[in-house]
Amino acid sequence: MLATEGKQRGLINLKAEELKNSFDSAMAGLEGVMYGDSSGAITQIPVGSTISSSSGTLNATSFISGVRAMAFTDNQIIQIFPSEGGTARGVATISVNQPETSTLWFSTALPAGTAVGDYIMISGSSGVLGQGVYGTTAWQNSATAGTIAGQNRANFPGRISTPSINLAGGSITASLSQRIEALLGRAMGADNKAKDSGVYLFTEGQSYAQATTTYYNKQINVQPSNDSGNSGKVPDVSKKYFSGTFGSHEVKVSFAQPLGRIDLLLTDTWSIGELVPLQLFKFGDGSTFASVPASGGGWTSGFQFIYEAGFNLANSAPRLGAYVYGASEPTI
Repeated sequence: MLATEGKQRGLINLKAEELKNSFDSAMAGLEGVMYGDSSGAITQIPVGSTISSSSGTLNATSFISGVRAMAFTDNQIIQIFPSEGGTARGVATISVNQPETSTLWFSTALPAGTAVGDYIMISGSSGVLGQGVYGTTAWQNSATAGTIAGQNRANFPGRISTPSINLAGGSITASLSQRIEALLGRAMGADNKAKDSGVYLFTEGQSYAQATTTYYNKQINVQPSNDSGNSGKVPDVSKKYFSGTFGSHEVKVSFAQPLGRIDLLLTDTWSIGELVPLQLFKFGDGSTFASVPASGGGWTSGFQFIYEAGFNLANSAPRLGAYVYGASEPTI
């Protein structure tokens, strides 16, 4: 493509740009998996979601709104389970993910019985805990029963569980960071330097809530400068970006992080085991493309490529961390 207008003229390699975009999309999908609980679940359909099957046509045949759409990719085949460890209701194909409205569009009907509380899982998943990637919600769990990575929690009560705070529908407040620090102190001791490696994972909603409760809801006194005092204009006190820290810990905003949840990860205790790096799958003879039948054409009129990856996460000390759940998600 040739840009011929404006000052920034030049050539754009469309194929290279689209390949880069597809890589970014694959990374977004993997991010959703890395927040999983080891069952293959990407997200759970939350209360308040709208589920509509076979109400439209083509790529808008069905939809589910109110879900973490960013954790999915276009043309992804998913399974829907009524519960973890249960029997799958069936499969469906996502035609378009629409993160700005938290909507997944489907080119197929949804499995019969799809309802709020169901789990949307990776295609081919068994739906059983311990059979998928051990993500943050697997390791950061306050349960004292069940297993984690093959270890029975009951044999080590509290030692392989993570401290947690249930906000029960409440909003994030500035003092929440001190509550979390108090839990870390109880678990680690006051002088343990590992807690300094903590990084927060926020949803975009929690980042917005933090800005509202800790900044905008406070009375802000702006001393007019010589310019603003004579301009007659209302001073701009709005901020462009979310806060980069919370309780002096770095904040990472994720559009795939489970709703109502905040995680404090102590990076010193986390590692990743990688069997296969994210790469293009080779179909044979080193080829990363395969011909497929396209609409209205033969086998040579369409092509596909597939990304593959093999990895898992490990946390050497689940007790050294904290998470918050049940936080209210503001309307955006």
